[in-house]
Amino acid sequence: MASAAPPSPDSSRSPATPPFPGFWAMAWMFLFQPIRLHDRLTACGIDFENDPRPWRIPVPLRPVYGRYVANLSGMLFFLMPLLSLAIALVLHGLGFPLDLGKWAVGVALGVAVGVAYGVLVGVLVGVAVGVAVGVAVGVAFGVAFGVAFGVAVGVAVGVAVGVAVGVAFGVVGGVTVCVTRGVADGVAFGVTRGAVIGAFIGAFIGGATGVATGVAFGASFILSSFRIPLYPLEAAVQWGLYSLQALLRIPTLRYAPVRYHDLSRLPHPFLAAHIILDIPPPDAVPRIDQSRLASIQETLEACDRSPGQRRARAKVLPWLQAHALARQVVAREFAAAAELRGEFLPGREGAPGLLIHLADIARFLRAAQATALPYHRLGHVEKAADSLEACRARCVEERSPLARALLASLPYWERVMAEMREATAAASRMLPNPFRAGPPLLPDQGREVFRGREGSVKGIEALLAGHATSIALLAPRRCGKTSLLNMLPILLPDALCVFFDTQDNPTQSPAAFFAALDRRVREAARKSGIEGMPTLPERPAFEAAHQWFDALEGFARGLDRRILICIDEFERLPALFPGERRDLLLLMGLFRATIQHRRYLRLLVSGMTAPGELDAREPDARDGMDNLWSDHFINLREVRLGHLAREKAVELLRRPIEAFPEDAVPSAVAEEIVARSGGQPLLTQLYGSLLVNRLNDTGRRRAEAADVEAVEREVLEQASTYFQNIVSDAPAGVWGALG
Repeated sequence: MASAAPPSPDSSRSPATPPFPGFWAMAWMFLFQPIRLHDRLTACGIDFENDPRPWRIPVPLRPVYGRYVANLSGMLFFLMPLLSLAIALVLHGLGFPLDLGKWAVGVALGVAVGVAYGVLVGVLVGVAVGVAVGVAVGVAFGVAFGVAFGVAVGVAVGVAVGVAVGVAFGVVGGVTVCVTRGVADGVAFGVTRGAVIGAFIGAFIGGATGVATGVAFGASFILSSFRIPLYPLEAAVQWGLYSLQALLRIPTLRYAPVRYHDLSRLPHPFLAAHIILDIPPPDAVPRIDQSRLASIQETLEACDRSPGQRRARAKVLPWLQAHALARQVVAREFAAAAELRGEFLPGREGAPGLLIHLADIARFLRAAQATALPYHRLGHVEKAADSLEACRARCVEERSPLARALLASLPYWERVMAEMREATAAASRMLPNPFRAGPPLLPDQGREVFRGREGSVKGIEALLAGHATSIALLAPRRCGKTSLLNMLPILLPDALCVFFDTQDNPTQSPAAFFAALDRRVREAARKSGIEGMPTLPERPAFEAAHQWFDALEGFARGLDRRILICIDEFERLPALFPGERRDLLLLMGLFRATIQHRRYLRLLVSGMTAPGELDAREPDARDGMDNLWSDHFINLREVRLGHLAREKAVELLRRPIEAFPEDAVPSAVAEEIVARSGGQPLLTQLYGSLLVNRLNDTGRRRAEAADVEAVEREVLEQASTYFQNIVSDAPAGVWGALG
């Protein structure tokens, strides 16, 4: 018999390769964990898929194959006779006569048949399968012949032999055939063998007794192949372990029968409930949390292997997802929760609506965590709390497994929000600071200070109502183009607005460009609650894009709702196709066809420069690239954004939100700021934000003219990149005037 020591150092095993199982370990796994045994042997170098012939075993793997053959041979020559003798002695104790001489002949005959069959299969198929099949045949016929020859026949003999041989063939047949053809074939193999051997026994004995014995053997063989005799014990143990943990709170999942038996074909009672019960609370100590989750993962993997327990994962997964999200929120890992990123979580793409809802709440909390302004932090937390109440109502209404699991985890979300509220309680004693001078405004972050663009929005809405007209939104740098595009979904509720930023979607091929655009369309549709949105077909890039645009046009016509594709920083489109310029021409041709012929699928491009002005900058273009923009962006109507009007800028500074005190920024102070900023949106917001910070830092509630002078230096420092871009974008003739 082979020991449990690993193969010799000169083998090809890597340090991560598991040790080769010893004889007794392999015997246990052979009988009860054949799937894990197959994986273990494969990791050690036994190749069942490309099984070598005996004379072609690679030299480095010969020690591994030697241990494999030795262990299985030990089962045939040592364990099988013991099994056969045990059955014979039990029957002898029940009153049946036993002839040890005939028993020995039967066992020897079974061994001879197994060895001969194994050698034949080994030569024809390969060593690994040949040895396993030979052991299967040897065990089956050794037990059958030994008991049949050595014990007086009868129904009891048929049952006893059927159980023993059924277990052997169910395991070995299942493993060897499962390795190459799947578990179902292994079962069919075992059932067929049961019928054949039963018929053989019946014919061998003859008469009514032979028929009864054969039938008893065949029925017992089939039941044993399906592991039915073990099921009552497994079910009782599983129920007991679940009850023990439920009543006494003692972790017992690691003893679940499914972890020790791969071939149980009937579902164990309370197994899924037991796994759910073992899930630790989201605020558990990390060491306990990791240990329990590792045990759960191992149990789920065992369920995946066991044919009767494979539905357990689907029942448990919603509770694991709810736990994972709550654990991330408790640990303040809001970024991971917002993306549904982590163990057991599916990611945002294709995730259930309830998980998306909670992920959006995590985005509010992430924004609250990121901002240094107490007012903004408190506002984000309040928005998260309102959305959490809506999520709770939705869970109560749905009552799905996921809804029930999430409902149980919501108190942890509420606790985190309460702690964040308490931490920002000082915000109630300070002036609120809603001004935003950083990234573009979003509907849920800065909508209240989005001012002075009502005319532009009405112009876009009027153009969309027309026929075959697309739009160019033009404005100088940092004047609010992207903020306006972000606000369009709430300002134009009758249109599906798809925002595509060329800077945020770097691509190197037409296929990648259209794939990114497809993702943005589906994301916008999901947020708007639109289902059935056509997806990009799998064809050559431009052929697929034309077909997809036609499908989007038809889909939008059916909804009687326009789809507006908004491409921000459109001047960067050539940079997305740095190689073949023909690709850029094909893309522009697709845009031109959309502008001319599609009524419900519309195009909005946003940038700093009008298409005609871009062509004027490249007068020497060749290969069809001259007049690229004006030739393709025909019938394009321009909407221009400038600085905020004086009265709008003053209104923004004096009353950015309803809760802002009317006298905090006097009219004279607001007028002075607008005179310095010129109503430029970035600078106006920056002045307002720094002014409120100064008042809060000094404990005052009213600004003075001197405060404007005091914050101006900081405005110039924080907006230095903006001023540098203004200088670099200026025409060459202006540089001299700028000094």
